[in-house]
Formats: sequence, C-alpha cells, structure tokens
Amino acid sequence: MGIADRVPANFDRQLQSYTKVLAGMDDRLADPAPQEREAVIPVQRVSEASLQTDLLLAREEIKDLKVERDRLRERVSLVLGAEIDDVQCGELLRRIRELESHNALLAAELAEQAERADRLERRSVELEDEVTAVRRALTRPIRAVPPPAR
Repeated sequence: MGIADRVPANFDRQLQSYTKVLAGMDDRLADPAPQEREAVIPVQRVSEASLQTDLLLAREEIKDLKVERDRLRERVSLVLGAEIDDVQCGELLRRIRELESHNALLAAELAEQAERADRLERRSVELEDEVTAVRRALTRPIRAVPPPAR
C-alpha cells in the first residue's frame, strides 16, 4: 500500500485550507468537520518505517522523473533545432537561388562586355592601321612639295 493509497481523496482541498489557516487567511478550519477529522487520523497513524520507505520511493521516482524531464527537454531541443534548421535551410536555399541567378546575370553581362571589348580592340587596330596608311600616303606628297623660300 503506497502513500497515494493512504492519502484521503480530499487531501488537496484540506491542504489548501490548512495552508490558509496557517497563513491567517481562513479560520473556518479551527474545528474541522468530522469526516475531515477521520480522514486526517489514518495519515497520522502511519509508522516511521513506512514513511521512510515512502520517502525513499518518492526520491527514486523524483530521480526517474528528472531523467525523463531531461530526456524530453533534449528531444524538444532537437525538434526545435531541426525546425530552426529547416527554416534556416529554406532561407539559405532561397538565398542560394537568388545568388545563382544574380551570378548568371553577371556572367552574361561579363560575356557581353568581353565581346564588346574585343570589337573595340579590333576597331582600334583597324583605325591605327588606317592612320598609319594615311601617314604614309601623305608623307610622299609632303616631301614632294618644295620647302618655302626664306
């Protein structure tokens, strides 16, 4: 027979009432009702050995509950961590897609600018060739002109 079997059904209500009496908040329990007196008496007849046994069992149960609490906290932490990771993962995937599309735009712009630079380089070479050809063409007629008299 455990301690829970020896505790009267209305124990919580009695405990609250006694706490109020001790705190000076309620004086109606100065003389408890007869059924309450009978419910309290068996609790007072419990032996010291039984109380020690119940105390040891309660301590073991508390230890087990603490282990279970820690295990549940760890599980909740893992679940919440996974949810946070999922949120961050989704955000990271969105950011990666955004960066990849931006990278593709930059790559296309780079290719376009490289092509433009090649066209300008070819045009520059063509213009330098034309300037060189015009200089050569003008050098002969300029030499053919007699120098002015002084």
